[in-house]
Amino acid sequence: MRHTESRNQAGSRWGFFPPHTPTRSSWSWATSRSRASRKSAEWCLKSVDQCWSHKERAIRPSEQEEARKAYDLARRAYQKIREESVDD
Repeated sequence: MRHTESRNQAGSRWGFFPPHTPTRSSWSWATSRSRASRKSAEWCLKSVDQCWSHKERAIRPSEQEEARKAYDLARRAYQKIREESVDD
């Protein structure tokens, strides 16, 4: 790990998304108390899947497991949001 990289509380340097994800702020609403519509939550869940399908091959083999866990965590978070969200 480079000295400029940081780790989250769980010790993962990936955090919610890998450091090369362009806009973390667009995902930050996942931790807020208010819930978006079901349609928005489903869009975010599909975005996580799309992002993983494109980035999986570019992630070093030594970091694959940690990255997969981070993406799985994101998927679970958006699935929970979808379950708690209001219908459109």
